Amino acid sequence: MALNQTIVGLLVRMRRAGLFDLGTARVLDLGEQNLYGNVQAGDVAEIARLLRLDDGRVAQVEAEAATLTAAVAPTFAFDLAKLLYRVVFDCTTYRAIDLNGTATAWRHDLNLPLPVTETFDVVTNFGTSEHVFDQAQLFRSIHALTRPGGLMLHAVPHQGGPDHGFYNYHPTFFHDLAAANGYRLVMLVLMSGGDKGDRLDTLKDRDAYAALIAGGAIAGDSGLFAALFRPFEERAFQPPMQGYYAGGLSERSRTAWEDRG
Repeated sequence: MALNQTIVGLLVRMRRAGLFDLGTARVLDLGEQNLYGNVQAGDVAEIARLLRLDDGRVAQVEAEAATLTAAVAPTFAFDLAKLLYRVVFDCTTYRAIDLNGTATAWRHDLNLPLPVTETFDVVTNFGTSEHVFDQAQLFRSIHALTRPGGLMLHAVPHQGGPDHGFYNYHPTFFHDLAAANGYRLVMLVLMSGGDKGDRLDTLKDRDAYAALIAGGAIAGDSGLFAALFRPFEERAFQPPMQGYYAGGLSERSRTAWEDRG
């Protein structure tokens, strides 16, 4: 999996908005990340400056990025991504689950229950879940891996990407997943325009998406970025029922759903 400018920009936005203030020291990637072509080694130090890290830390990041780039090791793009995570999340522990990652990744089929008992402050799903057939097991695993009060981050395809994976996702998926499990959906963004993210629409509620549909503003190539907080109280994972059938839609969203149906 690869981090692009759009996802990195949204992570920076979240940190600057204080959404990481509850702690992000322990991060688990579902799909070990590397840096995509439109995120360069020099961008990592620029992000450190943007986040107003002290001059000494910025210099340290610059030096490490330069060393990794000069080495041109087979894993340097993965190593740069880990450096970026340390800048953005300020994490001290990084783990990844990936059948095709580097030697540091746990090998595991995400269709199956995970033999992992530890939990993490942040669990990311940046372009992985659409490749996993058993969605119920995968999202049950994400729930179990995220500590109570922890953060779940998803960047997934919405429209387009023919034959990219098994699934595309819609806003109702995250609204209903949150409703079933008491998650707080703190950010839901429609990303249009491919990897450059030429257009970002924050979906404050279901009606915002209905308005974009009505205005013909849904691009053929688009994705969703979702950030959800798991509640502090311990609770078992619950599979969601779609909001339309559960009676959870406003009149506007219900009418829009019926018009599309």
